[in-house]
Amino acid sequence: MQPRPETDPQPRATSAVVITAESRNRSGSLQPTVLRRVGGVTLLDRTVKVLCEAGVSHIVVVAGYRSEDVAATIYSHGLPVELVANPD
Repeated sequence: MQPRPETDPQPRATSAVVITAESRNRSGSLQPTVLRRVGGVTLLDRTVKVLCEAGVSHIVVVAGYRSEDVAATIYSHGLPVELVANPD
């Protein structure tokens, strides 16, 4: 039996997990780091965009600290992600 020729030397990920958990004590801010804006775009928006452009079709965001704010951003920005709240 001959080996199957590879068409793509590096398999692509189809799923990703974005862990946004942090504590207020560590960040020193009331706003989760993932919701901070750089160039007018939240870090969460930027991360999701890059993953989608890379062909990732299933993105899970795990949020702990202020997960309700993360959820509100996901909803209002229409991000194609699944949110998992990890209570403190």
